[in-house]
This record gives sequence, C-alpha cells and structure tokens, in this order.
Amino acid sequence: MKKMYGIMIDISRGQIPKLKTLTNLIKFVKNSKINFLSLYIEHTFKYKKHPIIWKKNGAISPDDIKKLTEFAKKYNIEIIPSIQTLGHFEKILTHKEYAHLAESKFYSSLAISKKETYFLIEDLISEIAKTFNSDYINIGEDEVWDFAQGKSKIYVKKNGGEKKLFLQHILKVREIAKKYNKKIMMWADMFFKYPEIIKKLPDDIIILNWDYNNASVKYFKEKIKALTKNDNLQIICTATSTWDSLFPQIKIYQNNILNFHKAALSFKEKIYGEMLTIWGDDGNFNFLGESYPAISLFKEIHNIFNLNKLKHNEILSHSVQTIFEIKNKKISDIFLFFSELHKHLNLENSYELFKLYWSDPFFKNIILSKNFNIKYIKSLIKKSQDYLNIITKYAPLKNRLIWDEIVYKIILNNSLLRRIEISYYMYQIFEEIYNNLWNEKLVIQNIIKILNYLNYLKRDLKYLRAKYRKIWLKSYKKEGLLYNLRKFDRLINEINEKCRKFKIALKKYKKEGVGIIELDNSFQRVINAINGIFPDFFSF
Repeated sequence: MKKMYGIMIDISRGQIPKLKTLTNLIKFVKNSKINFLSLYIEHTFKYKKHPIIWKKNGAISPDDIKKLTEFAKKYNIEIIPSIQTLGHFEKILTHKEYAHLAESKFYSSLAISKKETYFLIEDLISEIAKTFNSDYINIGEDEVWDFAQGKSKIYVKKNGGEKKLFLQHILKVREIAKKYNKKIMMWADMFFKYPEIIKKLPDDIIILNWDYNNASVKYFKEKIKALTKNDNLQIICTATSTWDSLFPQIKIYQNNILNFHKAALSFKEKIYGEMLTIWGDDGNFNFLGESYPAISLFKEIHNIFNLNKLKHNEILSHSVQTIFEIKNKKISDIFLFFSELHKHLNLENSYELFKLYWSDPFFKNIILSKNFNIKYIKSLIKKSQDYLNIITKYAPLKNRLIWDEIVYKIILNNSLLRRIEISYYMYQIFEEIYNNLWNEKLVIQNIIKILNYLNYLKRDLKYLRAKYRKIWLKSYKKEGLLYNLRKFDRLINEINEKCRKFKIALKKYKKEGVGIIELDNSFQRVINAINGIFPDFFSF
C-alpha cells in the first residue's frame, strides 16, 4: 500500500499564493516522500454556478489548478482539494443569497434540515471534481460548533439525534462525492465529540487525525488509538505553528511533527500517511516562507534524523542549511530567540504577543505589569539588534524570497521591543507632567518630547507597512493584502489620535498658563488637567 505524505496550504483566509509560489514549493519538496499538495478552499475557487462566493477574493481558477497539476505531475505529486461541506462556511453564508442556509445567527455552518444545503454541496463538489484529477477530496466536517443548535435542532431531535444525523450527513456527502468518482477524506475532531460514529463509518473514508499540540509521544499514541475502532485508515496531521504569531513557533512545530510521527510508527497498519498543515487564521498575516523550516523537517523526517538525539537548534540548523545553503549555526540561535520572545515578556504564548501587538499600541499590559523591568527590555533590544545586524549581512545562496519573509519578521520583532521601550519612556514623561503641572516650561518641553516619540513610532509603523506590502506582492495575490495592511493602519490612526489629543492639551495648557502665576491659578491648573486637559496616556 503506497502511503500518502503531503502538505496542505490554507488559501482561504486572505493570502492566496501566486502560481509561481506554489510551483517553487513543489520544487523544494521534490525527491522526498511527499506525494501530494492539498489546497484548503472555503470560498476561493472560481465556481461557475456560484460566482458570488468568490468575487473580489483573488480566487484560484480551474485553469490555475490544471497548470499546477501538470507541473506537479513531473515530480510525482498530486493536487488534492480540501473544501468544507458543513462548518467553516462563514465566508459563503454571510452573502444574503446563501444566508437562509445558515444553521444559526453565527453563519458558521450549514443547516442539514434544508434540502437546498445538499444542492449547494453537490454544485461545489461537482465543479471541484471536474477540475482536480486526484481520486480524493477532503470534505472537511471539522469544528462544527453550532451543529444542530439552530434551524435544524427540532429536525435533528425528531430524526434520531445529533450523532445519527451527523453520520447521515457524512454518508450523504460521501454519496455525492462517489457520484463524481471521488473518495473522501475528512477531519477527525467531531469523532471525539461523537465517538460512537466511528464504528459505523464506511471503511473507505480516510480520517484526517489532526492535532497541533506540543505534546508527548504517549499523548499522540492515545489520539491515534482512539480512532482505531474500525478499519478506516488515518492520516496524521501536524502543523507549522505560524498562524497568529510574530515568528514561527519552532519548538512547538518540531515537537508536534516529531512526536506525532514517532507515535504513528506504533500503528503502521492503521496509518495511511502524514500531512503537514499550514493555516492562516485572521487574514493570514504570516508569510508562507515562515513555514519552510517546518516543511524542511517534515520532508526529511523519514531518512536523516536520529529522532531521539537531535536538539531543537540542531534540527533548525539543518533546515536553514537545506533551505538557504547557510551553514552558520548562529542563525538557528537567532531564530529560536525570536520564536520565544513572548516568554521574555512574561506572556503565556505567542498568540498573546501577536494579539497585544495589534490591540495595544503602547503595550500597557506589559509596562504596567509587576514584572516589568526596563533594564531587561534594554538588554533584549541590544541582543535583538545584534542579531538583526548578523542576519542582514547574509545573502542566501537560494530561496531569497523566503529569506526576506523571515528576516522581515525579525525586523518586526525588533521594532516591537523598541516600541515597548519608547512607550515606557513616554509613560514616565507623562507621569512627570502630572507631578509638575505648575512648572510651565517643564510641562511644555515634555509634551513636545511625547509628540516626537509618537511621530517616531508612526514613521516606524509606516515603514513596516510599506515593507510588508512589498514582500506580499512578490509572492501572493493582491486580494487579502488590505485586510492585513489595516492592522498597521489601525495602530497608525490610534497614534495620530494620541498626537491630536496631546496637541490640544499643549494648546490648552499654554492658554491656561498665561498671566500672573498664583497659588490659586496653579491649583486650578491641576484641577483642569485632571478633569480633561491631558488625555490618559494609555486610553483611546
């Protein structure tokens, strides 16, 4: 039995690679065990019967798929479609033409009680089947959190309950796919909610057992074992851990790929293959290039690694050498430093830092935390800048675009640390203003200092925005870019608003300070300041 090893790329959350970007990836994984590339499509395929779904989204065309298929065929790689047929339908159901098929007000999943649901599913599958020549189609079925919780609730209750109707839905979609000569794969998570279904599944359905945790071999063995109650084959699915983060989470993806792989070795007859997933949540801010170190590990895991002995930086060094032909082991130390920057800032995980970066322009939660230490922040800035200086001296012998994408994230993280430092200084200056409101000269000087700092941050964000845009347009379609540029725009606008408020405060203060300086006047100035002349530094 020939096993399946592949990579899945999310092209639905905003970032759609150009054809050249996909063919470059195929060339990178050639001559390895990888024999398929799966494209995760929610609404980004040009369906003839349903153009509303994909308009203005940079959707991939049937012609693009045919070109990609022909190219991949030269390297014995097939292109497998990955769609949705129940949940993750937000981008479709929010169109008024399809809203009536939504299960609930969240527009997340389809209502199985409606016949039109299955007409729509067949329309989508029929066009996908005609375009993709693989024998397989991934029908999705994952994370259907509102299944039978809305329009179908009474229908499901009357007809045997959630478990029975979920299985019935799978079988209906299987029959539709079979009609177009396709075998189905599906994500496994709903089987953990309805474990009884496993025993009733037709054995030709391939289960995609996904888990992206940084967990032990024992944990993953239990995950595989839980789905071995029938004759269905499994493909274990790992992830690159690049989504919603400011740098790839290296140790997480390494442990995830290695330990799930080791666990699968104990279930050889049940494991049909492995798939590395590349997800792009929240607009897919992260570039595909950031996933290449994980892809490098995944494609070579079967033949070069002593899985029990290699350390994280050794694995990463090998990946860096494979991708860029750079042999300096210092590069892996640099990547690992930025991968774990959230720990240096006392944050629980990389997502917390990513979220904070965009939601808190002056890092209030970090600066006002009990553990904040400006000397430590300065030491991080020095190390970060030293690392950036090392990185920017290198010109990789190959895959320059990938290198530029990763280096950009190092620049972004370096800028993040400087923003924290500057925000701390501004806050200190702001406190000095409040404590010396009667000292007109000092107050005016300090407000000007804050305005200069704010303008510096604004210039820096504009530079980062422009650089991000330039890098994006080299490898990805322009559609989806604006969503991510608006992340920068929101921060720039908030800083502009803060500048505006401080300029107003400066003007009011100057007006208030003219005249004879008396005790009553100074006292009144303090009262006026507290009552609204000066904006709260952290509020918007």
